[in-house]
Amino acid sequence: LNDTKNLFYDLENASGQHGRQHGLVSVGIAITGTESNIYLLKNRNDILQHVQLSQGLIAFFSIAALIFTVWLIRYAYREILRPMRDLLDAMNVIETQDPAYRISRQAPNREFDQLDQSFNHMMDTISNLQIKAYEDKIQFDEATLKYIQLQIRPHFFLNALSTIHSMSAQGKNEEIREFIERLLRIVRFKFRAGLHTVPLQDEINHVSDYIGMQDMLYPGCVFHFIEIEDAAKNFEIPQLLIQTLVENIYKHAVSLESLVCILISAKKERRDGREVCHITVEDDGSGYPEEYLQRLESPEITIHDDGQGIGLWNLKKTLELMYEETDLIRFSNKEPHGARVEIWIPAEVKKESKVWKV
Repeated sequence: LNDTKNLFYDLENASGQHGRQHGLVSVGIAITGTESNIYLLKNRNDILQHVQLSQGLIAFFSIAALIFTVWLIRYAYREILRPMRDLLDAMNVIETQDPAYRISRQAPNREFDQLDQSFNHMMDTISNLQIKAYEDKIQFDEATLKYIQLQIRPHFFLNALSTIHSMSAQGKNEEIREFIERLLRIVRFKFRAGLHTVPLQDEINHVSDYIGMQDMLYPGCVFHFIEIEDAAKNFEIPQLLIQTLVENIYKHAVSLESLVCILISAKKERRDGREVCHITVEDDGSGYPEEYLQRLESPEITIHDDGQGIGLWNLKKTLELMYEETDLIRFSNKEPHGARVEIWIPAEVKKESKVWKV
């Protein structure tokens, strides 16, 4: 009876000191409309055991989640992030340093291995297309220059035949023999013309033969002086460079009614910190018309229907193609009258073809 009384007493005071003494925890709910309460009794040790178990499970899953997160990050870095970084580094090397660079790593998975192979194949294809386009452009430029040269040559040969015919009518057999010897040397030299260089002395010898032939056509009308520095005689220059300028002088400044002086000089010097051959060709004729000088200084030289300007256009285009520069030649007039052309030939040729070299 005493135990029963104590039990009911603990029900009313479960949250008090007596409830704690019996190790019980109670939760009470009042019944609406009555003075009665409903109590739920639970042993304190049982509750603590469940709480400890829950805490243990929470700690276990937290540690497991942390370990899984670290593993996932390392896996993503090894399988995705690092391969992508290597691919971006390879693209940067190709763009800024070495276009021939290719990816040669051991790919971490099959997908990136296929991506590496596809990337290398794509870069090889692009490189081959660039090379082909470059070669096509070179061939087109060479064909253009060759076509222009062929346009110039018939005029020269017709004049040569006309001169031979005129001298034969006058019985100048010795002069004809000398003329034909010079003509043969010129023909051999001209048919080797193309986008390549020759020693300066070879070009000067060719120019001397040309002037010697023209002296028979214009006797006593031209005085020429050639001054070549010894150190520059073996300097490589584009073929027909000086001859084109001299031929232009004969075409526009030389006549039977006046005396024209032609001066040709060449020397080695330094320009913009590099070694060049400085060539000057000048005459004391009437000089270039101002309109013609303006056209010569423009990026594109206009060629008239009658062929005027072909030789100088060919000259400028040759220098641009072979040396990849646009400021290597300067046209001007001198005082009191006459024309001057200055050319600076670098020692290093950027493009040189053997297509027409025999």
